[in-house]
Amino acid sequence: MGGKYLREKEEHKQISAFQDEDGFPISFNCAFDELESKGLVELNFVNTDQPEKIGMRLEALTAGAIVSASHRNGFAGIAFMDFFRSLMYEFDMQSKTDFRVKFSDKVATLLSTLTVPFLAPPNQVLPGFLKRAKLNLGEICGTVNKDIYDARFLGGKISVECNQSRSISSDDMKGILIRVRDLAKHEPTIVRLVVTTKLQKEYFTRKKDTFTKALSEEDWILKELHHAHFYRIGIHDGTTTTNDQGNMWRDDLESIKGMDNKCRGEECPKPCTRVEKVIIFVERWETDDELPSEQ
Repeated sequence: MGGKYLREKEEHKQISAFQDEDGFPISFNCAFDELESKGLVELNFVNTDQPEKIGMRLEALTAGAIVSASHRNGFAGIAFMDFFRSLMYEFDMQSKTDFRVKFSDKVATLLSTLTVPFLAPPNQVLPGFLKRAKLNLGEICGTVNKDIYDARFLGGKISVECNQSRSISSDDMKGILIRVRDLAKHEPTIVRLVVTTKLQKEYFTRKKDTFTKALSEEDWILKELHHAHFYRIGIHDGTTTTNDQGNMWRDDLESIKGMDNKCRGEECPKPCTRVEKVIIFVERWETDDELPSEQ
């Protein structure tokens, strides 16, 4: 074990861990749906603290997609930018893994410091001999309705929250932001993935103060999230741009206006352009008809 599996590849691997009955590659989401729809495996989403199965289903789907995306470059681990586009594929939010997601230069520089390890299945502890091996292996820890996160990996640098609400209200959003803030007090949070349904359209207008108004008088939350940048990304509509190197980029990552860089630190330049945290809302439903029913 090792050798070619430990070498970083210049080109991102396009191998899928899952295939349909005809041998064509499919995403984790497709495989997950296939198991459920055909009753091939009885999937249990029981959580004694959360009687509605739908929330636990999203957590299970998210954890599985993350693990699958982390395996795409083998035991060497995978750079975050490559991991993220693989995650979009495993979620069925883009048709190919070679569609890259374009972040701003400063955010991309921060994300380039992260390498996601080859993750074990959720909540599985790796044996000591594997931890000592010259492999980039890691663990993803899930929780039972823990207040601050639903899953975390890479030593807490990346955390995940799943929110199944049909419409993310301002109260829901305040709770999400408070949990990001509170987690940052205990762990070296760099990326927070919030897997959800759809965000309200007013969060994406061009007015600078739109989101602050949506939060009413809770602007203090944003001020405490120093050097944080907020984005949303949905299901890819198929349009891409190609650069001089032949790489294809999807340009539909949106910044949430009125949230970034509410910095008041005296040591920071004015305006402050530092980036220390990236919060990405992943909207997995495209139309209202696809949204899960209220429980």
